[in-house]
Amino acid sequence: MCLVLNFCGVRERQGASHHGHFDWFFSYDDVSEFLLSFLQSLPAGRTQILDVGCGTSALSLGLFRDSPRQLHISCLDFSPPAIDSLRQLVRESPPPGHPLSELHCFLADATALTSTFEEGSFHLVLDKGTCDTLLRCPQGPGRAKTLVSECLRVLRPTGNLLQFSDEDPDARVPFLEQAGRVKVTWPSHSCPKAGEPAEGWIQELPSSYRPAPSSCMYMDLAAGKKPRMENPFQFEGHVLF
Repeated sequence: MCLVLNFCGVRERQGASHHGHFDWFFSYDDVSEFLLSFLQSLPAGRTQILDVGCGTSALSLGLFRDSPRQLHISCLDFSPPAIDSLRQLVRESPPPGHPLSELHCFLADATALTSTFEEGSFHLVLDKGTCDTLLRCPQGPGRAKTLVSECLRVLRPTGNLLQFSDEDPDARVPFLEQAGRVKVTWPSHSCPKAGEPAEGWIQELPSSYRPAPSSCMYMDLAAGKKPRMENPFQFEGHVLF
């Protein structure tokens, strides 16, 4: 499943920093409730997580600290200063939420993930604005497509790609159709979010594409509103939250 969380209208909060972290997009606190609930919905056992383009964000370190599940988190960025800073933050971090959880930092290219990790390695890939950043750079669309393809490659067959984006779904849908070779349709159901209805779309990968089957859900997160998963329902054979 590929879940896209939309943060249109929250850029006025960009640039927030806390204890050495720099979050230009949104803070860990904005999504912690959703992410921790999402992790609890995954199968029991050690959960392999990849954070692509992690920078010095508190996202993965917050999960490492707060989740009672056993996590193995790989944080990847191409910036040596960012990785050095994150490693220092890890050393200064409180104990993890699970005594066997691990967090490791990798200096590598997010558009060449399979040069660092094996295919089918992760239960969850987190993309916090990395795809958005590539799309806004020169020659960005091609590299962004490669990023999505690489994320799908390193996911397990039942894994999840979770994108945080400020892009309108009308633009993101055709991009994902091309990048992931997907067909996008609009579901007839609304998805509950913080007690309010939200529009959503579901994206399905063909059975010939690995990992498959997969679905994608879009949720609009207006400023100050947090998503939560409740009452998942079946839509054309996929569980939709």
